[in-house]
Amino acid sequence: MRLTHSFSILALLSVTVLLSGCGDIPLPQHVLTFHVESESGEPLSGVAIQLNGADAGQSDAEGLVQAVVRGPEGTSFSATWTCPEGYRAPTAPQQITVRSFQGLDPDSATGLAMTLKCLPASRSVGFVIRTNAQADLPIVLNGTEVARTNAAGVAHYAADAAPGTNFRVQISTQGRALRPQNPSATFTLADADDVFVFPQEFESEEPATPIRSSSGGSGGRRSSSMMRSKIRRIPMITSF
Repeated sequence: MRLTHSFSILALLSVTVLLSGCGDIPLPQHVLTFHVESESGEPLSGVAIQLNGADAGQSDAEGLVQAVVRGPEGTSFSATWTCPEGYRAPTAPQQITVRSFQGLDPDSATGLAMTLKCLPASRSVGFVIRTNAQADLPIVLNGTEVARTNAAGVAHYAADAAPGTNFRVQISTQGRALRPQNPSATFTLADADDVFVFPQEFESEEPATPIRSSSGGSGGRRSSSMMRSKIRRIPMITSF
């Protein structure tokens, strides 16, 4: 592909070599071609690139930036770039080692070409909460109710968040005779879209029923009542 936009001559990035007795020797120049794109491969315009801290230009509509630098074969540069709104650059700079080329015509120069990525500023995350047929249970995400379980005991929720975000998902059992009470799980979003599944099985605690006991002896019978709670296991529904 032929590049038609102009080169950026980086005087601040030039390296001067002085050989004793020989005076200043012109250093070879190197063409660096950058292609800036999104994670999905779409070209991004307006991305500012810096080489060793000096401005190297901004990407055009095709996501391309070209720069000419001077230095001996094997000279290394550190490339950083600033992505447009909605994107972010990797935290680590890209290291570049240059090589020489013949000719000064930009259209015929064959230098180093590399791709720079701008990653999404946020990722999509989904939550699936599955219980054993416990309907209308509030789902609390980081302290805020975001959903309730349906008739099958299942709830779904989706959001966008920055990579590294921590989520605490809690199933509220307030006012319900269920065990365990208010179970929760914690998830961390990696640098990728993800879906987290939180399966939880409950046991139902039935209302307490009295149990009568009696003891015999002189003077007649004496009666007392005790209360006992019954725990009933509810089978988990595995499909939804």
